[in-house]
Amino acid sequence: MTSANAHPTPVPSENGEKTGSDWLNAYAEMPFGEICELPELSKEIDAAGRLAHEELRGRFHGLVVTARSVFVWFTSAVLMLVFVPIIGLIWITERNPYHPRTSRWVRLLSRLSTRVNPLIRLHVDGRDVPEPTRTYVLVANHQSLTDIPLLSHLPLTMKWVAKASLFKVPLLGHLMRWSGDIPVNFRSPNRKAEVMDPTSAYIERGYNVIFFPEGKRSIDGEINKFYSGAFELAIATGAPILPIALDGLWDFLPVHSWKFGGKRDIRLKILPPIETTGLTVCKEDIAFLREKVRYRMIDQLAAWRGVPPETIDGLLREPVRSPSGSE
Repeated sequence: MTSANAHPTPVPSENGEKTGSDWLNAYAEMPFGEICELPELSKEIDAAGRLAHEELRGRFHGLVVTARSVFVWFTSAVLMLVFVPIIGLIWITERNPYHPRTSRWVRLLSRLSTRVNPLIRLHVDGRDVPEPTRTYVLVANHQSLTDIPLLSHLPLTMKWVAKASLFKVPLLGHLMRWSGDIPVNFRSPNRKAEVMDPTSAYIERGYNVIFFPEGKRSIDGEINKFYSGAFELAIATGAPILPIALDGLWDFLPVHSWKFGGKRDIRLKILPPIETTGLTVCKEDIAFLREKVRYRMIDQLAAWRGVPPETIDGLLREPVRSPSGSE
């Protein structure tokens, strides 16, 4: 009887390396009944098995992500096809030139589109609007295309200031025009007047207006530079700023992708309003108000994530003071 657990000796290949096939050939040449171990081949088989398992898991995860994304877009398209004719009829029959009823129906459609999305769990903190009878300039940080329907859960009727390209999207563009939302053409030399004139008219007539002051989505979850338009409007009309913090979406629907990420807990909070009384439409006061609002949002996101504010902003934080010296 031969000894147990003998190791076969493979013949090296031409380049001097011992491959898995060399070990198998050596095993085949051993006498019948010999018990042997193939340690190197065993390691190769284990590694290949793990690689195949990870590849299979990756393919399965990709199929799940694709299937969920198709479901979300399909249900959104169905809602659009059902609601667009209804909203169009409301728009045609509504006599008010500012179309508040049409706007409410569009926001209803937005809320429904998030409720049928199984990937979103929305948590709203501070849902109550302070002094809801007042007119506000709302500003929110921008992380995803999904921000707009999520912000429609706020108990406010508002007109959106959005980039002009969204108004060219089929169905969505119709809804935004019917609601009286305001397009921003960043290439237009008269874009300031094209935004300030209609938004000022809305504020004077008691309609809230909402801006994304970053101008574009954040791709890393940080809060970027704010543009001044919303803050100049608030000072010029005397309306208070109502900041809204939103977090959890920056990698949920990546730029240039139609596929959604995994399930998300989304946080939304109405922050305390900031008065504009005593401020003038000068660069210093506009910058003071703009940075005060921005730091409020940074602080809120940092508190939610449990991280220092510098990781949200990436800039050294300094107190911002108005020309009069008040904080």
